[in-house]
Amino acid sequence: MTEVQLWSKHLQLDTDPRVEFLKTAHIPRADVSYDLAFRPDPLVTYLGADEKQTLLRRFRRRCIMFLSLFVWLRSQVCLTIGQGSAIAMAIVPSKVIPSPKIRFLKWLLGVVYKKNRSLFSSKEALKRRTDYDAKLEAIIGDKIGDKSKLEGMIYVPLVMTAPESQGRGYASTLLARVTALADSMKLSAWLVSSNIANEPFYNKHGFKTVGVFTVGDDNPTWTKGPIVVQVMLREPNSKA
Repeated sequence: MTEVQLWSKHLQLDTDPRVEFLKTAHIPRADVSYDLAFRPDPLVTYLGADEKQTLLRRFRRRCIMFLSLFVWLRSQVCLTIGQGSAIAMAIVPSKVIPSPKIRFLKWLLGVVYKKNRSLFSSKEALKRRTDYDAKLEAIIGDKIGDKSKLEGMIYVPLVMTAPESQGRGYASTLLARVTALADSMKLSAWLVSSNIANEPFYNKHGFKTVGVFTVGDDNPTWTKGPIVVQVMLREPNSKA
């Protein structure tokens, strides 16, 4: 049994025909969905240092996201409804050694991220990102654990739905598959949420806030309210 087949069994994909693994053919729609879903996100705006979103910047960001999705669907659990209209991703602990192709794609993606940040980010954007990363790392280390402990958990880096598909329960359906996987493997799962309004949604799926920090409250260049970032943890359901 391949790793994908094992995930399929634990994810209970046969219980809902709408849910499927994200495919390469879905990337164009998923790319657009991601852009529209996160365009109004306060943390995205903050980390971008309020830079004007020119067509060139937007095109560059879309290209990077396209590459990210191409790599992610080959290296982690990527579920979708509507062929990219809604997506949930999970990085699952595995003893399988990635192929040279996957290792190269991950390396390439890392290089693209670093080059994009160093070449095109303003000093203020770099400062904000450094501050955010430091606070996040400190909270994770204090409230969840070190790298070795994190490697034994499922990390949920993305749950999103395109604006035109929201309100249909897509995100809830997808996240339920991820938590079913966690329960089946008897693993804890964790995520980071930058929208306090989403807390009830994650609570419904068993995630509890274990750490909180804010950004923007001590930055004189940010004129809007502080952004609350939550680190959330879910323990496996022993009855599953």
